[in-house]
Amino acid sequence: MYTSEDVKMLVQDKHTALSTRAWNEEYLHVHMQDDYDVISILLSKEQAELLRDTLDVFLEGGYADE
Repeated sequence: MYTSEDVKMLVQDKHTALSTRAWNEEYLHVHMQDDYDVISILLSKEQAELLRDTLDVFLEGGYADE
């Protein structure tokens, strides 16, 4: 179950912003915006966990050799 305190996040630099928040108890709302485009998606808990795990591997360099 999602709560706003658990998933609220904002990452922002000069050109890009990424924010997440609980849409309701079952879905995570992800909002991404840069100088040219905006995208918002709803992710189920399973999708959000898969995205998190994939990004963790990518950020740690796990896909560099593939």
